[in-house]
Amino acid sequence: MSYALVDEILAKLSSGGLGSLSSSATTYRLVARAWLPGTIGGTTQAQQIACFPTGGLPREPEEDLDRPTFQLLFRGTSGSSTGLEQDVETAIRILTTSPNGFTILNRRYASIDSRGNMLYLGRDQNNRPMYAQNFIAWRSRTT
Repeated sequence: MSYALVDEILAKLSSGGLGSLSSSATTYRLVARAWLPGTIGGTTQAQQIACFPTGGLPREPEEDLDRPTFQLLFRGTSGSSTGLEQDVETAIRILTTSPNGFTILNRRYASIDSRGNMLYLGRDQNNRPMYAQNFIAWRSRTT
């Protein structure tokens, strides 16, 4: 199930215009469960958003909904992190502002909520800023 969740979340971000699953992305490269190696600077391999499943809460029996949790990790280019903070906020907006839910890759989501505030993780060995944001989803158990 976690593989489907990751694919669905990355598809939602891509459809919202925040990044691309393509290796020729001109904005953020959306990746699943791991950072891709990248060079320092403004390359698309440097700017990434990675999605990691982090478990979940017991299913909601009355609504027959799963409640998986996941984390998005954001990595920018070397230099200022100001634009990266705005992009974290954009990701939160894309995922959480569907009052009637949404369907992505044939899976119905009743809601996604952010958990806490974005967390600044510091800079990696190439001086690229990194942030994290946690989420919980309420999603159908079947497609």
